[in-house]
Order: sequence, then C-alpha cells, then structure tokens
Amino acid sequence: MKWAVTQLRLAGRRLRRGEWPEPVVGELELTVMPETNARRPLKRMDLFGVPGTVRQSLLLPLFDPQIISMDAGGMVLHGMQLHSEGGGTFEHMQVCYGVPHSAS
Repeated sequence: MKWAVTQLRLAGRRLRRGEWPEPVVGELELTVMPETNARRPLKRMDLFGVPGTVRQSLLLPLFDPQIISMDAGGMVLHGMQLHSEGGGTFEHMQVCYGVPHSAS
C-alpha cells in the first residue's frame, strides 16, 4: 500500500505547518534488525519508491517507530533518525504524518 509521508521535524526541530515539506509517496516497510550496535533488536521503517532496478529509501529510516495517533484519515508516527554531518553522526527525534495514497 502506498503512503504519502510528511516529515514534521528537521534535524529534531519541530516545523510550523507552513514549513512542512511536500509529502513523499512510497511503500512503507517495517523490518526488525535482530543484531545491532544497540545490543538489542531494533525496528526500522523505510519508505521505498516505485519498484525498479535500484531499491532505495526515499527518506532517512525511522528507528523504533511508534504510532502515536491514528484515525480514518492517517497516522502520526515518531521514532529516531540518524544523519551524518561534518564528520559526526547525530541522532534526533522525527515525527511523520502518513496518509494512504491512491494513484489518481
């Protein structure tokens, strides 16, 4: 099932509604990584694009995602994202709003 996902934070900073980026459309996939540096299994959620020869995540993965709100229109998820910048790796909270997407 395709979802339109909007990230509601930028590097951990809450975005105002007018700052929200356009939704990214793709297939949501949840996997469990049994062995990690965290010394415990981690859940990982990715948003993949249209199937093709190269499978690539459209957004940074969301680790330990949790649904914090859900209704008939969509759901709000939060979890941790990692990104690299200036030779360091940073972890920050991300909140995403996802709605089912139908091809028009």
